[in-house]
Amino acid sequence: MKQIDVRDYYAPIVGEFEHFVLLALVRLGNGAYGASIRREIRERSRRRKHYLIDTEGQKGLGRAYRAFTRMAEGIEGELGLL
Repeated sequence: MKQIDVRDYYAPIVGEFEHFVLLALVRLGNGAYGASIRREIRERSRRRKHYLIDTEGQKGLGRAYRAFTRMAEGIEGELGLL
């Protein structure tokens, strides 16, 4: 049976854009400028994509927003100082 590493539970969720940025950094090397990262992503990624948000996406966004605002409620001043 595969042993589960507790760090897997705390791994950040990385989306498609973040994957592209990280892969571009691996290719270009640490310290690459944003313009070169952007160019690398543009040259190597798929054609332009058009996105639509459907009803389920809208509901999911609303739930995520409400959860975020509940977590930040009452500490907005402290967060502004960070």
